[in-house]
Amino acid sequence: MGEKKESLILSVSSENETKIVVNKSIFIGIIRKVENRKEVFKFKEEVMIKYPNATHYVLAYKIGEEEFCDDDGEPARTSGFPILKCILGNNLNNTCIIVVRYFGGILLGTGGLVKAYTESAKEVIASSDIVKYIRCKKNYIIIFI
Repeated sequence: MGEKKESLILSVSSENETKIVVNKSIFIGIIRKVENRKEVFKFKEEVMIKYPNATHYVLAYKIGEEEFCDDDGEPARTSGFPILKCILGNNLNNTCIIVVRYFGGILLGTGGLVKAYTESAKEVIASSDIVKYIRCKKNYIIIFI
């Protein structure tokens, strides 16, 4: 008897963060495993407290079949969507990435924004421990890969 597809997911074993600088703007990527929207909102609140006065708090997540991204004031589809594409491209689920941006005074343009947010998301994913979670009723079995 085979496993149900939705019972096996890839996500991060623990929260992780990375920082990149692009034309004096600081981009801090933070990744966390989440189970529901309530956890996403709590995560964003915690990030906003940890990194106050940032110019943008851009987020994207995939939880089960639900996908969401928010540009937080950046031009449409230049920030949240590229982050979501990185989540989906790595087959991650129950995963949220928030990229905090401190504006450095130099406009990056739409192409530059897409590149910077994509790079930030890729960096934080690449430096994270990705594990397989197998859903067993209400618990998980974690398999380190």
